Amino acid sequence: MFFNGLIRIILGGVIMYTTFQLPNTTFSTWLWDASTLQQSDEIITFLHTQKAQKIYVQIDPNIPPTHYAQFIKHAHEHHIDVLALDGAPTWGDREKRSDVLQYIQYVADFNTMYTKTAFDGLHVDIEPYLHPHWHTRQASVIEDFQQTMTLLKEHATRLHLPLEADIPFWFDEVCYATSFGEGILAEWLIQEMDAITIMAYRNTADAIVNITQQELRLGAFYNKPITIAVETMPSDEGSSVSFSMMSAAEFSQQIQKLQRLLHNEKAFAGIAVHHYPTWKTLINK
Repeated sequence: MFFNGLIRIILGGVIMYTTFQLPNTTFSTWLWDASTLQQSDEIITFLHTQKAQKIYVQIDPNIPPTHYAQFIKHAHEHHIDVLALDGAPTWGDREKRSDVLQYIQYVADFNTMYTKTAFDGLHVDIEPYLHPHWHTRQASVIEDFQQTMTLLKEHATRLHLPLEADIPFWFDEVCYATSFGEGILAEWLIQEMDAITIMAYRNTADAIVNITQQELRLGAFYNKPITIAVETMPSDEGSSVSFSMMSAAEFSQQIQKLQRLLHNEKAFAGIAVHHYPTWKTLINK
């Protein structure tokens, strides 16, 4: 099933397929299990079939760098960008800054060694709201998070790489008053990052649009691209969060509608599907 839509026509007992065009949309996904990089033929074929142009790949120092290089080479041959993915809720902690710097150093060393198959950018998923002190010391957790994001941006700029960040749709309701000033956390992140992916985890197009309007307006105001992410992993947060229980046809229908609804949004930069294995499972139902 393709996101540009399929119509089945039966002529003389023979099933034929034709497509109807939708506005061009960039698709992307996450690959958290770097041990599967050697399955690059299977992964890249799926991404190419689904018109994906970007994949975020988890950095795992235990995986040979040659596996990343070979995967990136294959992806680039199909015009798919590969971004170095990492992050953890505790990355904001001062004592965890070494983990942040190790991530940056890994990408820097890799891109120096493999200049023809270098990472195309940095993509972080930190999720500070999962930090054990989010509910008891939120202000300090947010400030530490902002310091980490600023550090990441400084290093990304030095490496001449774009920095993208995942944030939940409800960060437009989180206020901060820190050494970085006062304001709305979503707005601060949209200002500071090169691009933002909104985890808009709802399973209808209308609901997704409803919870991302503020971020899209901010993206347009600051001239920053906003990618809208959808969930295909099973969720224990309610029946309205994930597409995992839907058929491939139902999923495609909602994605097509989402494309149409967001097509004229200046900041709309595409749709990210979380994550590769469950996206593939859903499409192949």
